[in-house]
Amino acid sequence: MNNPLLSIIVPIYNAERYLHQCIDSILAQDFEDYELWLIDDGSSDSSISIIKEYASKDSRIKTAFIKGHGPSIPRNYGLRRAIGDYILFIDSDDYLPSNALSTLVEKTRKYPDADFIRGNQRILVNEEREAKSIFAEPRSKYAEKLISGEAFMVEVLDKDYAPIDALFKRAFLKQHNIEFHEELVILEDGPFIIEICSNNPNCLYINEETYVYRLGNPTSVTNSKKSFSKCQSLIKGASYNAELMRCFSKPGYDHIMHRSVEHAVSAIFQAATWLKKEESDIIYKSLRDLWPKLPNVGRSKLHSGFIIAYNFSPKLAYNLLRFMGCYFRNKGK
Repeated sequence: MNNPLLSIIVPIYNAERYLHQCIDSILAQDFEDYELWLIDDGSSDSSISIIKEYASKDSRIKTAFIKGHGPSIPRNYGLRRAIGDYILFIDSDDYLPSNALSTLVEKTRKYPDADFIRGNQRILVNEEREAKSIFAEPRSKYAEKLISGEAFMVEVLDKDYAPIDALFKRAFLKQHNIEFHEELVILEDGPFIIEICSNNPNCLYINEETYVYRLGNPTSVTNSKKSFSKCQSLIKGASYNAELMRCFSKPGYDHIMHRSVEHAVSAIFQAATWLKKEESDIIYKSLRDLWPKLPNVGRSKLHSGFIIAYNFSPKLAYNLLRFMGCYFRNKGK
């Protein structure tokens, strides 16, 4: 029996509200040559029983029940056991349009050298559909062209580093030993995508909707209760990104550097807002270790960027920049 063309990996945690829709959208696809990994990460709701119900009815479904922390561990679990030529990650609160798989597979046949194929997302806000992805227009001029990893990261992905809505050639990931960093409980997507783009992949963007993304789900890992470990992930993610900056020329270097600084600022804001003092002290120490890895950044550009990205007041953004410059650059004082 031949291996399937696709391995679809769905990490699951307390997803009972949306899990039926997610799985049904996959099973209803007009392309059927895939294996489906449903990997539960210690759910306390009815997700486990839902998974078992579906697995009993379809031999393509493979299951695992683990206790990790965040999506990285279940994704890696599936990635290490996948046998398909291409990998597709889907979050359990999202779903696929009816022709998503056939659209993506068609591009693998038309562009067999593509290592990383990305489509558009339809965004759901409060259960209402937007007409198209907010990224579709800026990306359209790059559609149906094989481009370098750095150009893809800067010009197509911009800040949209989510590993969903994309096909990854499994042989490419295996060749370069690329997996998710399991100590990151949030923002695990950045280092994963940046590492892919740093290894000279052939990248392809298609200007067609291949994914439906649910924005603002209160039960998702990103939007669930804040924790010290999530704040640590901001710092670790920024540190990993900073280490990868050296793989790129100036456009990619600057792009990743700004993302790393944004993570650091977010950690400062969150640590000062809701962490205990002893936890905040640990975060500040980690930031002091991180900051020398980041180059000088134009103050005016960061000031305006933080106001937009985090809805900070101009005064707060200015004071944060002063704090970052004076405190973190004086490491050890």
